[in-house]
Amino acid sequence: MERDMETLWETREEIDRSQQRLDSIPVRDEDVEGSDPARVVSVRVAADGTVRSITVDHRWQDHVAAADLADTIAAAYVTAAGERVGTWVTDVEDAFAMPAPRNRPLPTTVEEVMELVPDSENLTEEEVMTRIAELWSEIESELDGALADLEDRTTQVHRASSPDGTVHVELSASGGLQQLVLRESWLERAHPANIGRSILAVLEQAQASALAGFARTRQDADAAVDRLGRLGDPTRLARRAGLDV
Repeated sequence: MERDMETLWETREEIDRSQQRLDSIPVRDEDVEGSDPARVVSVRVAADGTVRSITVDHRWQDHVAAADLADTIAAAYVTAAGERVGTWVTDVEDAFAMPAPRNRPLPTTVEEVMELVPDSENLTEEEVMTRIAELWSEIESELDGALADLEDRTTQVHRASSPDGTVHVELSASGGLQQLVLRESWLERAHPANIGRSILAVLEQAQASALAGFARTRQDADAAVDRLGRLGDPTRLARRAGLDV
């Protein structure tokens, strides 16, 4: 059991160091822009992942068949999103390349936990560790439930179509573009500016739903983290161990 408790504290310290590194990553709020390889379409994406604009070149039909325009727009979107992800990955790598931060204070041994409690001398170390192990099982159960709920929500797909059915999009739970379907007969007669605007309108509709759902998921995830934090709080830990604080 002593080894189990050591593993628990070591895991907590590693999580704390990782959290401090992640907290140090700068918040970037600038838009990014991406184009397809032929530069027929450009897409501008905001920091929260929403699409700001879609611009289709007036001579796009000289370079791309109507049947391929949806894939071309998707390629430009992926490039823009890739720019955002690439910047974030670089920031994460820089944060984790820095020297490991010092762990924030938290009792790391049973003796230290017991020192916080005036009446701890009435309990044996084995009794304290047994009750703490029970609490650790509760933490694991809470964590498993939170992860299962998060996985279910992050696999949701959000769909939207234009009223006339010329544009259909499918987005991931976080608002990422998964599928774009355009009616070829409409593309062949539509003005390039209207193509971009029509697609953007449908994207905005789907992204509004996706981002609202994602925000709720984030809130619930934060609440789960808060519950886990309370479970692992030293004072609460001592009380759950049967100590009078």
